[in-house]
Amino acid sequence: MTKHLSQRLTNTLILCILQPEILIRISTEERKLIMPHRIDPDVCIACGACEPECPESAISEKDGTYVIDEPKCSDDGKCVEVCPVDAITKVA
Repeated sequence: MTKHLSQRLTNTLILCILQPEILIRISTEERKLIMPHRIDPDVCIACGACEPECPESAISEKDGTYVIDEPKCSDDGKCVEVCPVDAITKVA
C-alpha cells in the first residue's frame, strides 16, 4: 500500500468515526482493499434471498442468476448468511 493511499484511508476512517452521518464514497482504488463477494453462477439457484440483504444494492439478477457488482460491495457478508446453497464467497 502506498503512503498516500494509507493516509487517505486513515483520514476516511477518522471522518467516519467523527461524523458517521456523512456518506463517503470510497474510490475504486480504496475499494480494492475491501474483499468483495462473488456469486458462483454454477451454484446459485436464483432464489433471490441475497438481493434484498445488500445495503449497497450491489446484487442484481442477470441471465437467470444473481451477480454482485464487486466495486459496490461493502463486504458486510449479509448475503453470505442468507444464501441457502453457499454460492457466495469472498474474492481472493
